[in-house]
Amino acid sequence: MGMDFVRIAAKPFRKGLDRSRIDLAKPDLLTQNFADETRAYSASLVREGVKLKAGDELLVTFNEAVLVAKKGMDTIAKFDSPSPELIEAMNLSHGIAYGIVHEVYDMAGKAEIRVC
Repeated sequence: MGMDFVRIAAKPFRKGLDRSRIDLAKPDLLTQNFADETRAYSASLVREGVKLKAGDELLVTFNEAVLVAKKGMDTIAKFDSPSPELIEAMNLSHGIAYGIVHEVYDMAGKAEIRVC
């Protein structure tokens, strides 16, 4: 019984090791660059009937004292509570920035927008 248990227990270990061998051979295992990712900010969708999807390009700007995202000339979303870092970055870029939709939550009426 002892030898049968060792043979049964050893098989999954060999299979798992063989599956990971390909991942270990990749040259980019330890060279991933995470600094290129920008932070995504939550925004409430304010425009009915306009469908957003991940990857859509938006213009982020101030509308009076509110930070909004526009698609063309239409205001699509309003940033809920922009961080002081985002407001400072927007002021340094003269109030205009490029935004990319990261994720859309239709049922909640929210979207995550990356500001570049």
